[in-house]
Amino acid sequence: TAGDDNSVVRPYVSFSYRLSPDTRLVAETRYGIVDFDDDRRDRNEISFLVGANLNATARTGGTIRLGVTNADYDTEGVEDTSTFVADVDVYFSPRTFSRFAVNFNRDLNTVDNDAAGARQSTVDTLGVSWSQEWSSRLSSRLSYELERFERTCPSNGTDTGTVALEVGVNIRQWVSVGLSGSNTQRTVGDCSGERLPGVAGYDLNNIGAFIRVSL
Repeated sequence: TAGDDNSVVRPYVSFSYRLSPDTRLVAETRYGIVDFDDDRRDRNEISFLVGANLNATARTGGTIRLGVTNADYDTEGVEDTSTFVADVDVYFSPRTFSRFAVNFNRDLNTVDNDAAGARQSTVDTLGVSWSQEWSSRLSSRLSYELERFERTCPSNGTDTGTVALEVGVNIRQWVSVGLSGSNTQRTVGDCSGERLPGVAGYDLNNIGAFIRVSL
């Protein structure tokens, strides 16, 4: 779409403190410069985040960041805004052959613009998955992802959910084959928050087969 092309420069400074052999507390400051082809949508951001780095072990691992982003829009008359942001990616393995993973991300996205000026949009993405090795040959992965795109009126937000299942069989030490399937449903909401069935929404099914070769 014309005007949607953009470039982002985001340097950051990070400080960490070792809390235990497997855990570090982290504080970060990020500065972002977002430059759109449509200059009315340009903005500068500064983010303050705290969290932890969980060193990878047999049972747990991942990263956690929570904080606030303040956005300064170049469009004259558009107020600065502050938004809660998050970046979480962790896993837990109760057994060596089983792993549960959770990831969550909340951040600013593209900025809508019309005669009234620029408006802020945010995207929340939540994903959960379960990977299981049933034997030395058979494995599976079940996952679900929900993406919520919140936009300011009169633009409509969307909810997109995807559930997927993949089953693989190792036929050699370095070759595996398998089947996968997924269902994706998207709904659109109006400014009151009500779902609008059939308005730019869809229900998509995918079925596939794969061959993986690892060297």
